[in-house]
Amino acid sequence: LKVKLPKRLFIIGLTSLPPLFLDLLMCFKEYIDIHLFFNNPSQFYWGDVTKYYTELSLGRENFFDESVNDDILSPFTPEEPDEHWQEFAGHPLLASLGKVGRDHLKILQQYPEQREIEAFSEPEPTSLLHHLQYTIFNLLPPHETDKWTFDPSDRSLEIHTAYSPLREIEALYDQLLHLFNQDPTLKPSEIVVMTPDIEKYAPLIEAVFGEGMANRHNAIPYSISDISLRHSEPLLDGFLTLLTLPTLTFKTSEILPLLKLPEVMEKYGFTERDFDLISYWIEEAFIRFGIDNHHLETLGFGDDPRHTWLWGLKRMLLGYATHDETLIHGHLPYIDIKGMDALLLGKLTAFIDHLIKWREALEAPRPLIEWQTIIAPLWNDFFADPDPQKSGSSDQKLTFILNAWNEIIEAGIKSGIEEAFEIETLRRLLEERLIDEKPIQNFIQGKVTFCSFVPMRAIPFKVVAMIGLNQEDFPKSTLYHDFDLIQFKPYPGDRTRHSDDRYLFLEAMMSASEKLYLSYIGHSIQDNSERLPSLLIDDLFNYLKAVTILPEGKTLDELLITHHPMAPYNPELYQEGARNQSFQDRWIQHAERSFLTPTEFPPYDFEHLTLGELIHFYQDPTAHFAQKRLELRSLRERSILPSDDENFTAPTGLTRYIYRREVLDRLLAAPFDDMELKEYAYGELKLYYHHKGYLPKYAFEDFAWNELIAPLLELALTIKKSTNPIITEKEMRYQLTPPSPMISMREAREKL
Repeated sequence: LKVKLPKRLFIIGLTSLPPLFLDLLMCFKEYIDIHLFFNNPSQFYWGDVTKYYTELSLGRENFFDESVNDDILSPFTPEEPDEHWQEFAGHPLLASLGKVGRDHLKILQQYPEQREIEAFSEPEPTSLLHHLQYTIFNLLPPHETDKWTFDPSDRSLEIHTAYSPLREIEALYDQLLHLFNQDPTLKPSEIVVMTPDIEKYAPLIEAVFGEGMANRHNAIPYSISDISLRHSEPLLDGFLTLLTLPTLTFKTSEILPLLKLPEVMEKYGFTERDFDLISYWIEEAFIRFGIDNHHLETLGFGDDPRHTWLWGLKRMLLGYATHDETLIHGHLPYIDIKGMDALLLGKLTAFIDHLIKWREALEAPRPLIEWQTIIAPLWNDFFADPDPQKSGSSDQKLTFILNAWNEIIEAGIKSGIEEAFEIETLRRLLEERLIDEKPIQNFIQGKVTFCSFVPMRAIPFKVVAMIGLNQEDFPKSTLYHDFDLIQFKPYPGDRTRHSDDRYLFLEAMMSASEKLYLSYIGHSIQDNSERLPSLLIDDLFNYLKAVTILPEGKTLDELLITHHPMAPYNPELYQEGARNQSFQDRWIQHAERSFLTPTEFPPYDFEHLTLGELIHFYQDPTAHFAQKRLELRSLRERSILPSDDENFTAPTGLTRYIYRREVLDRLLAAPFDDMELKEYAYGELKLYYHHKGYLPKYAFEDFAWNELIAPLLELALTIKKSTNPIITEKEMRYQLTPPSPMISMREAREKL
């Protein structure tokens, strides 16, 4: 054994080690030198500092009696504080945040045959941040701490609030630019940004900092760590979706994202314009979900084929072939596809055919040996041929998928498993591999480093920023299973996610050498209601309240917390000397035009006021003012992707209006009167909209049609009975002269 072991073993960067591992290391110490480095936030022993009460009664000198707890693996039961401690108080932040390190330090003290080497570097209390670190390092309780006189120009520790994660990143970007402007010696590699959920913030970081890289004069180089392969590579996520084809309901929201993958679009020859046109066809042809009537039966939705993919594609193909809205074998052609669009329809049909083929191929259980060879052909049917010249090409991703898949299959075969497996079982194993697997990259790359809260990130940086510190997000809760006894009798060294997050916050706070930046969502972007920060920010804020002397007339909230407005073009962001000053020149133009230099409202055109505008004003004065004077329109936009919801009523909104007008025109154009028109409305006309897909299925169809047709039929009969056989439009002009001098709207209403 001694021959196979190295001469020396160095263990660095670990927050804690389970006692079992430490026992193993103690066995190895008979043969090799073991150097275990512990990142200790305090120079004094604090292994028994724990928060028994709100006001702690603990000390900086340890009177631990080894006879109290001979077995280091015995359950931890706190004794009365005064049994082993003098009447002193410990540091409340160590008590609140330091359980993981405290337990580890306490366990290390149980091994007598060790040599301790202290290599502390005491911080100098030259700023608020350094004063905080100084009190923790010396284990000073609040009542023994010399209070710090707060200097308003001291920005070593800041708390920022924003309205959304995007505004958090935008605010961070501006604050980093401000730091680089203040300190020309500051390098991007000396900044780290941590967040509880890096995969949530990664696309926002790419959007904000990536745009800055494109704008070279304020570019900040950055790198993102700790993202799983599944979230960093949409292609791999799309491939996992393909493996779920047997269980998919084929909703448009499931199929179109697959089609929009760049590799899939390249494989089938689609462009962005093609994708938008396909989305329009799907919406207008009323395709919602399901392959066909047989697929709907297996899903338990009956056998009506309307709104399925094959039903909609048949309508499109018939429409291109006939250009006539005449029923053909129970299908109403969709006639909007003409000319060269037939090629695009053919590509869409081929894509859906491949999905159906592979759904059938993956549906039946197979032995492991048969599953082993299915990945490559599945990949090749949907993704473009790899380009070996491109870094990160689909070839490299396919190689990774194949290796992971083969490892899973071979492990099962070596275990002697012979029964057939469903694809879902293997897909979940592959998904776990993709979630656990991180792209191979260096943590520090000479750029601003974005990472998640994970151990071994407690490396000294000049600037340490922590974003996303919301009450519901950090620290994360620990979910116990019923059979997990740790929740009832925790042992020293037993870790939880909650305790880990608290200690990681403490380590990050101690790692900042010049600036600590904390950020959270302080207000809801929907209703402006207040949202609470992490409890760790509360602990820190309350401690600073107790140990600082504030300038007269100032509160700690005003000095420590910076509020960022909801919009990046808010004029307060462009005031000289503002704490939240922005460097985004693309927004300042809007701020100057819209807010900083307000202009008079344009004169209202009373001379060409229409009767409809006058009625609209009295019906809704606020909406009229917003539209005519502020030039605001409806903010509702059409969804990019078609809806995949099954309709239980006729469409509403603009679609309903368009179809009401169309139905009325058909009723007026029909050469029928009275009873014949009613028979036409509830017979042939209803059948037309049934096959068009406008009406919902089953019993909901009659309710929806009756609601739509009843008032229109009555209106059509009234018009047909009119004495004028021909209805024509007539233009009528009215001239309203406003009173002079002008009177108020209230007076005008009274006069009217």
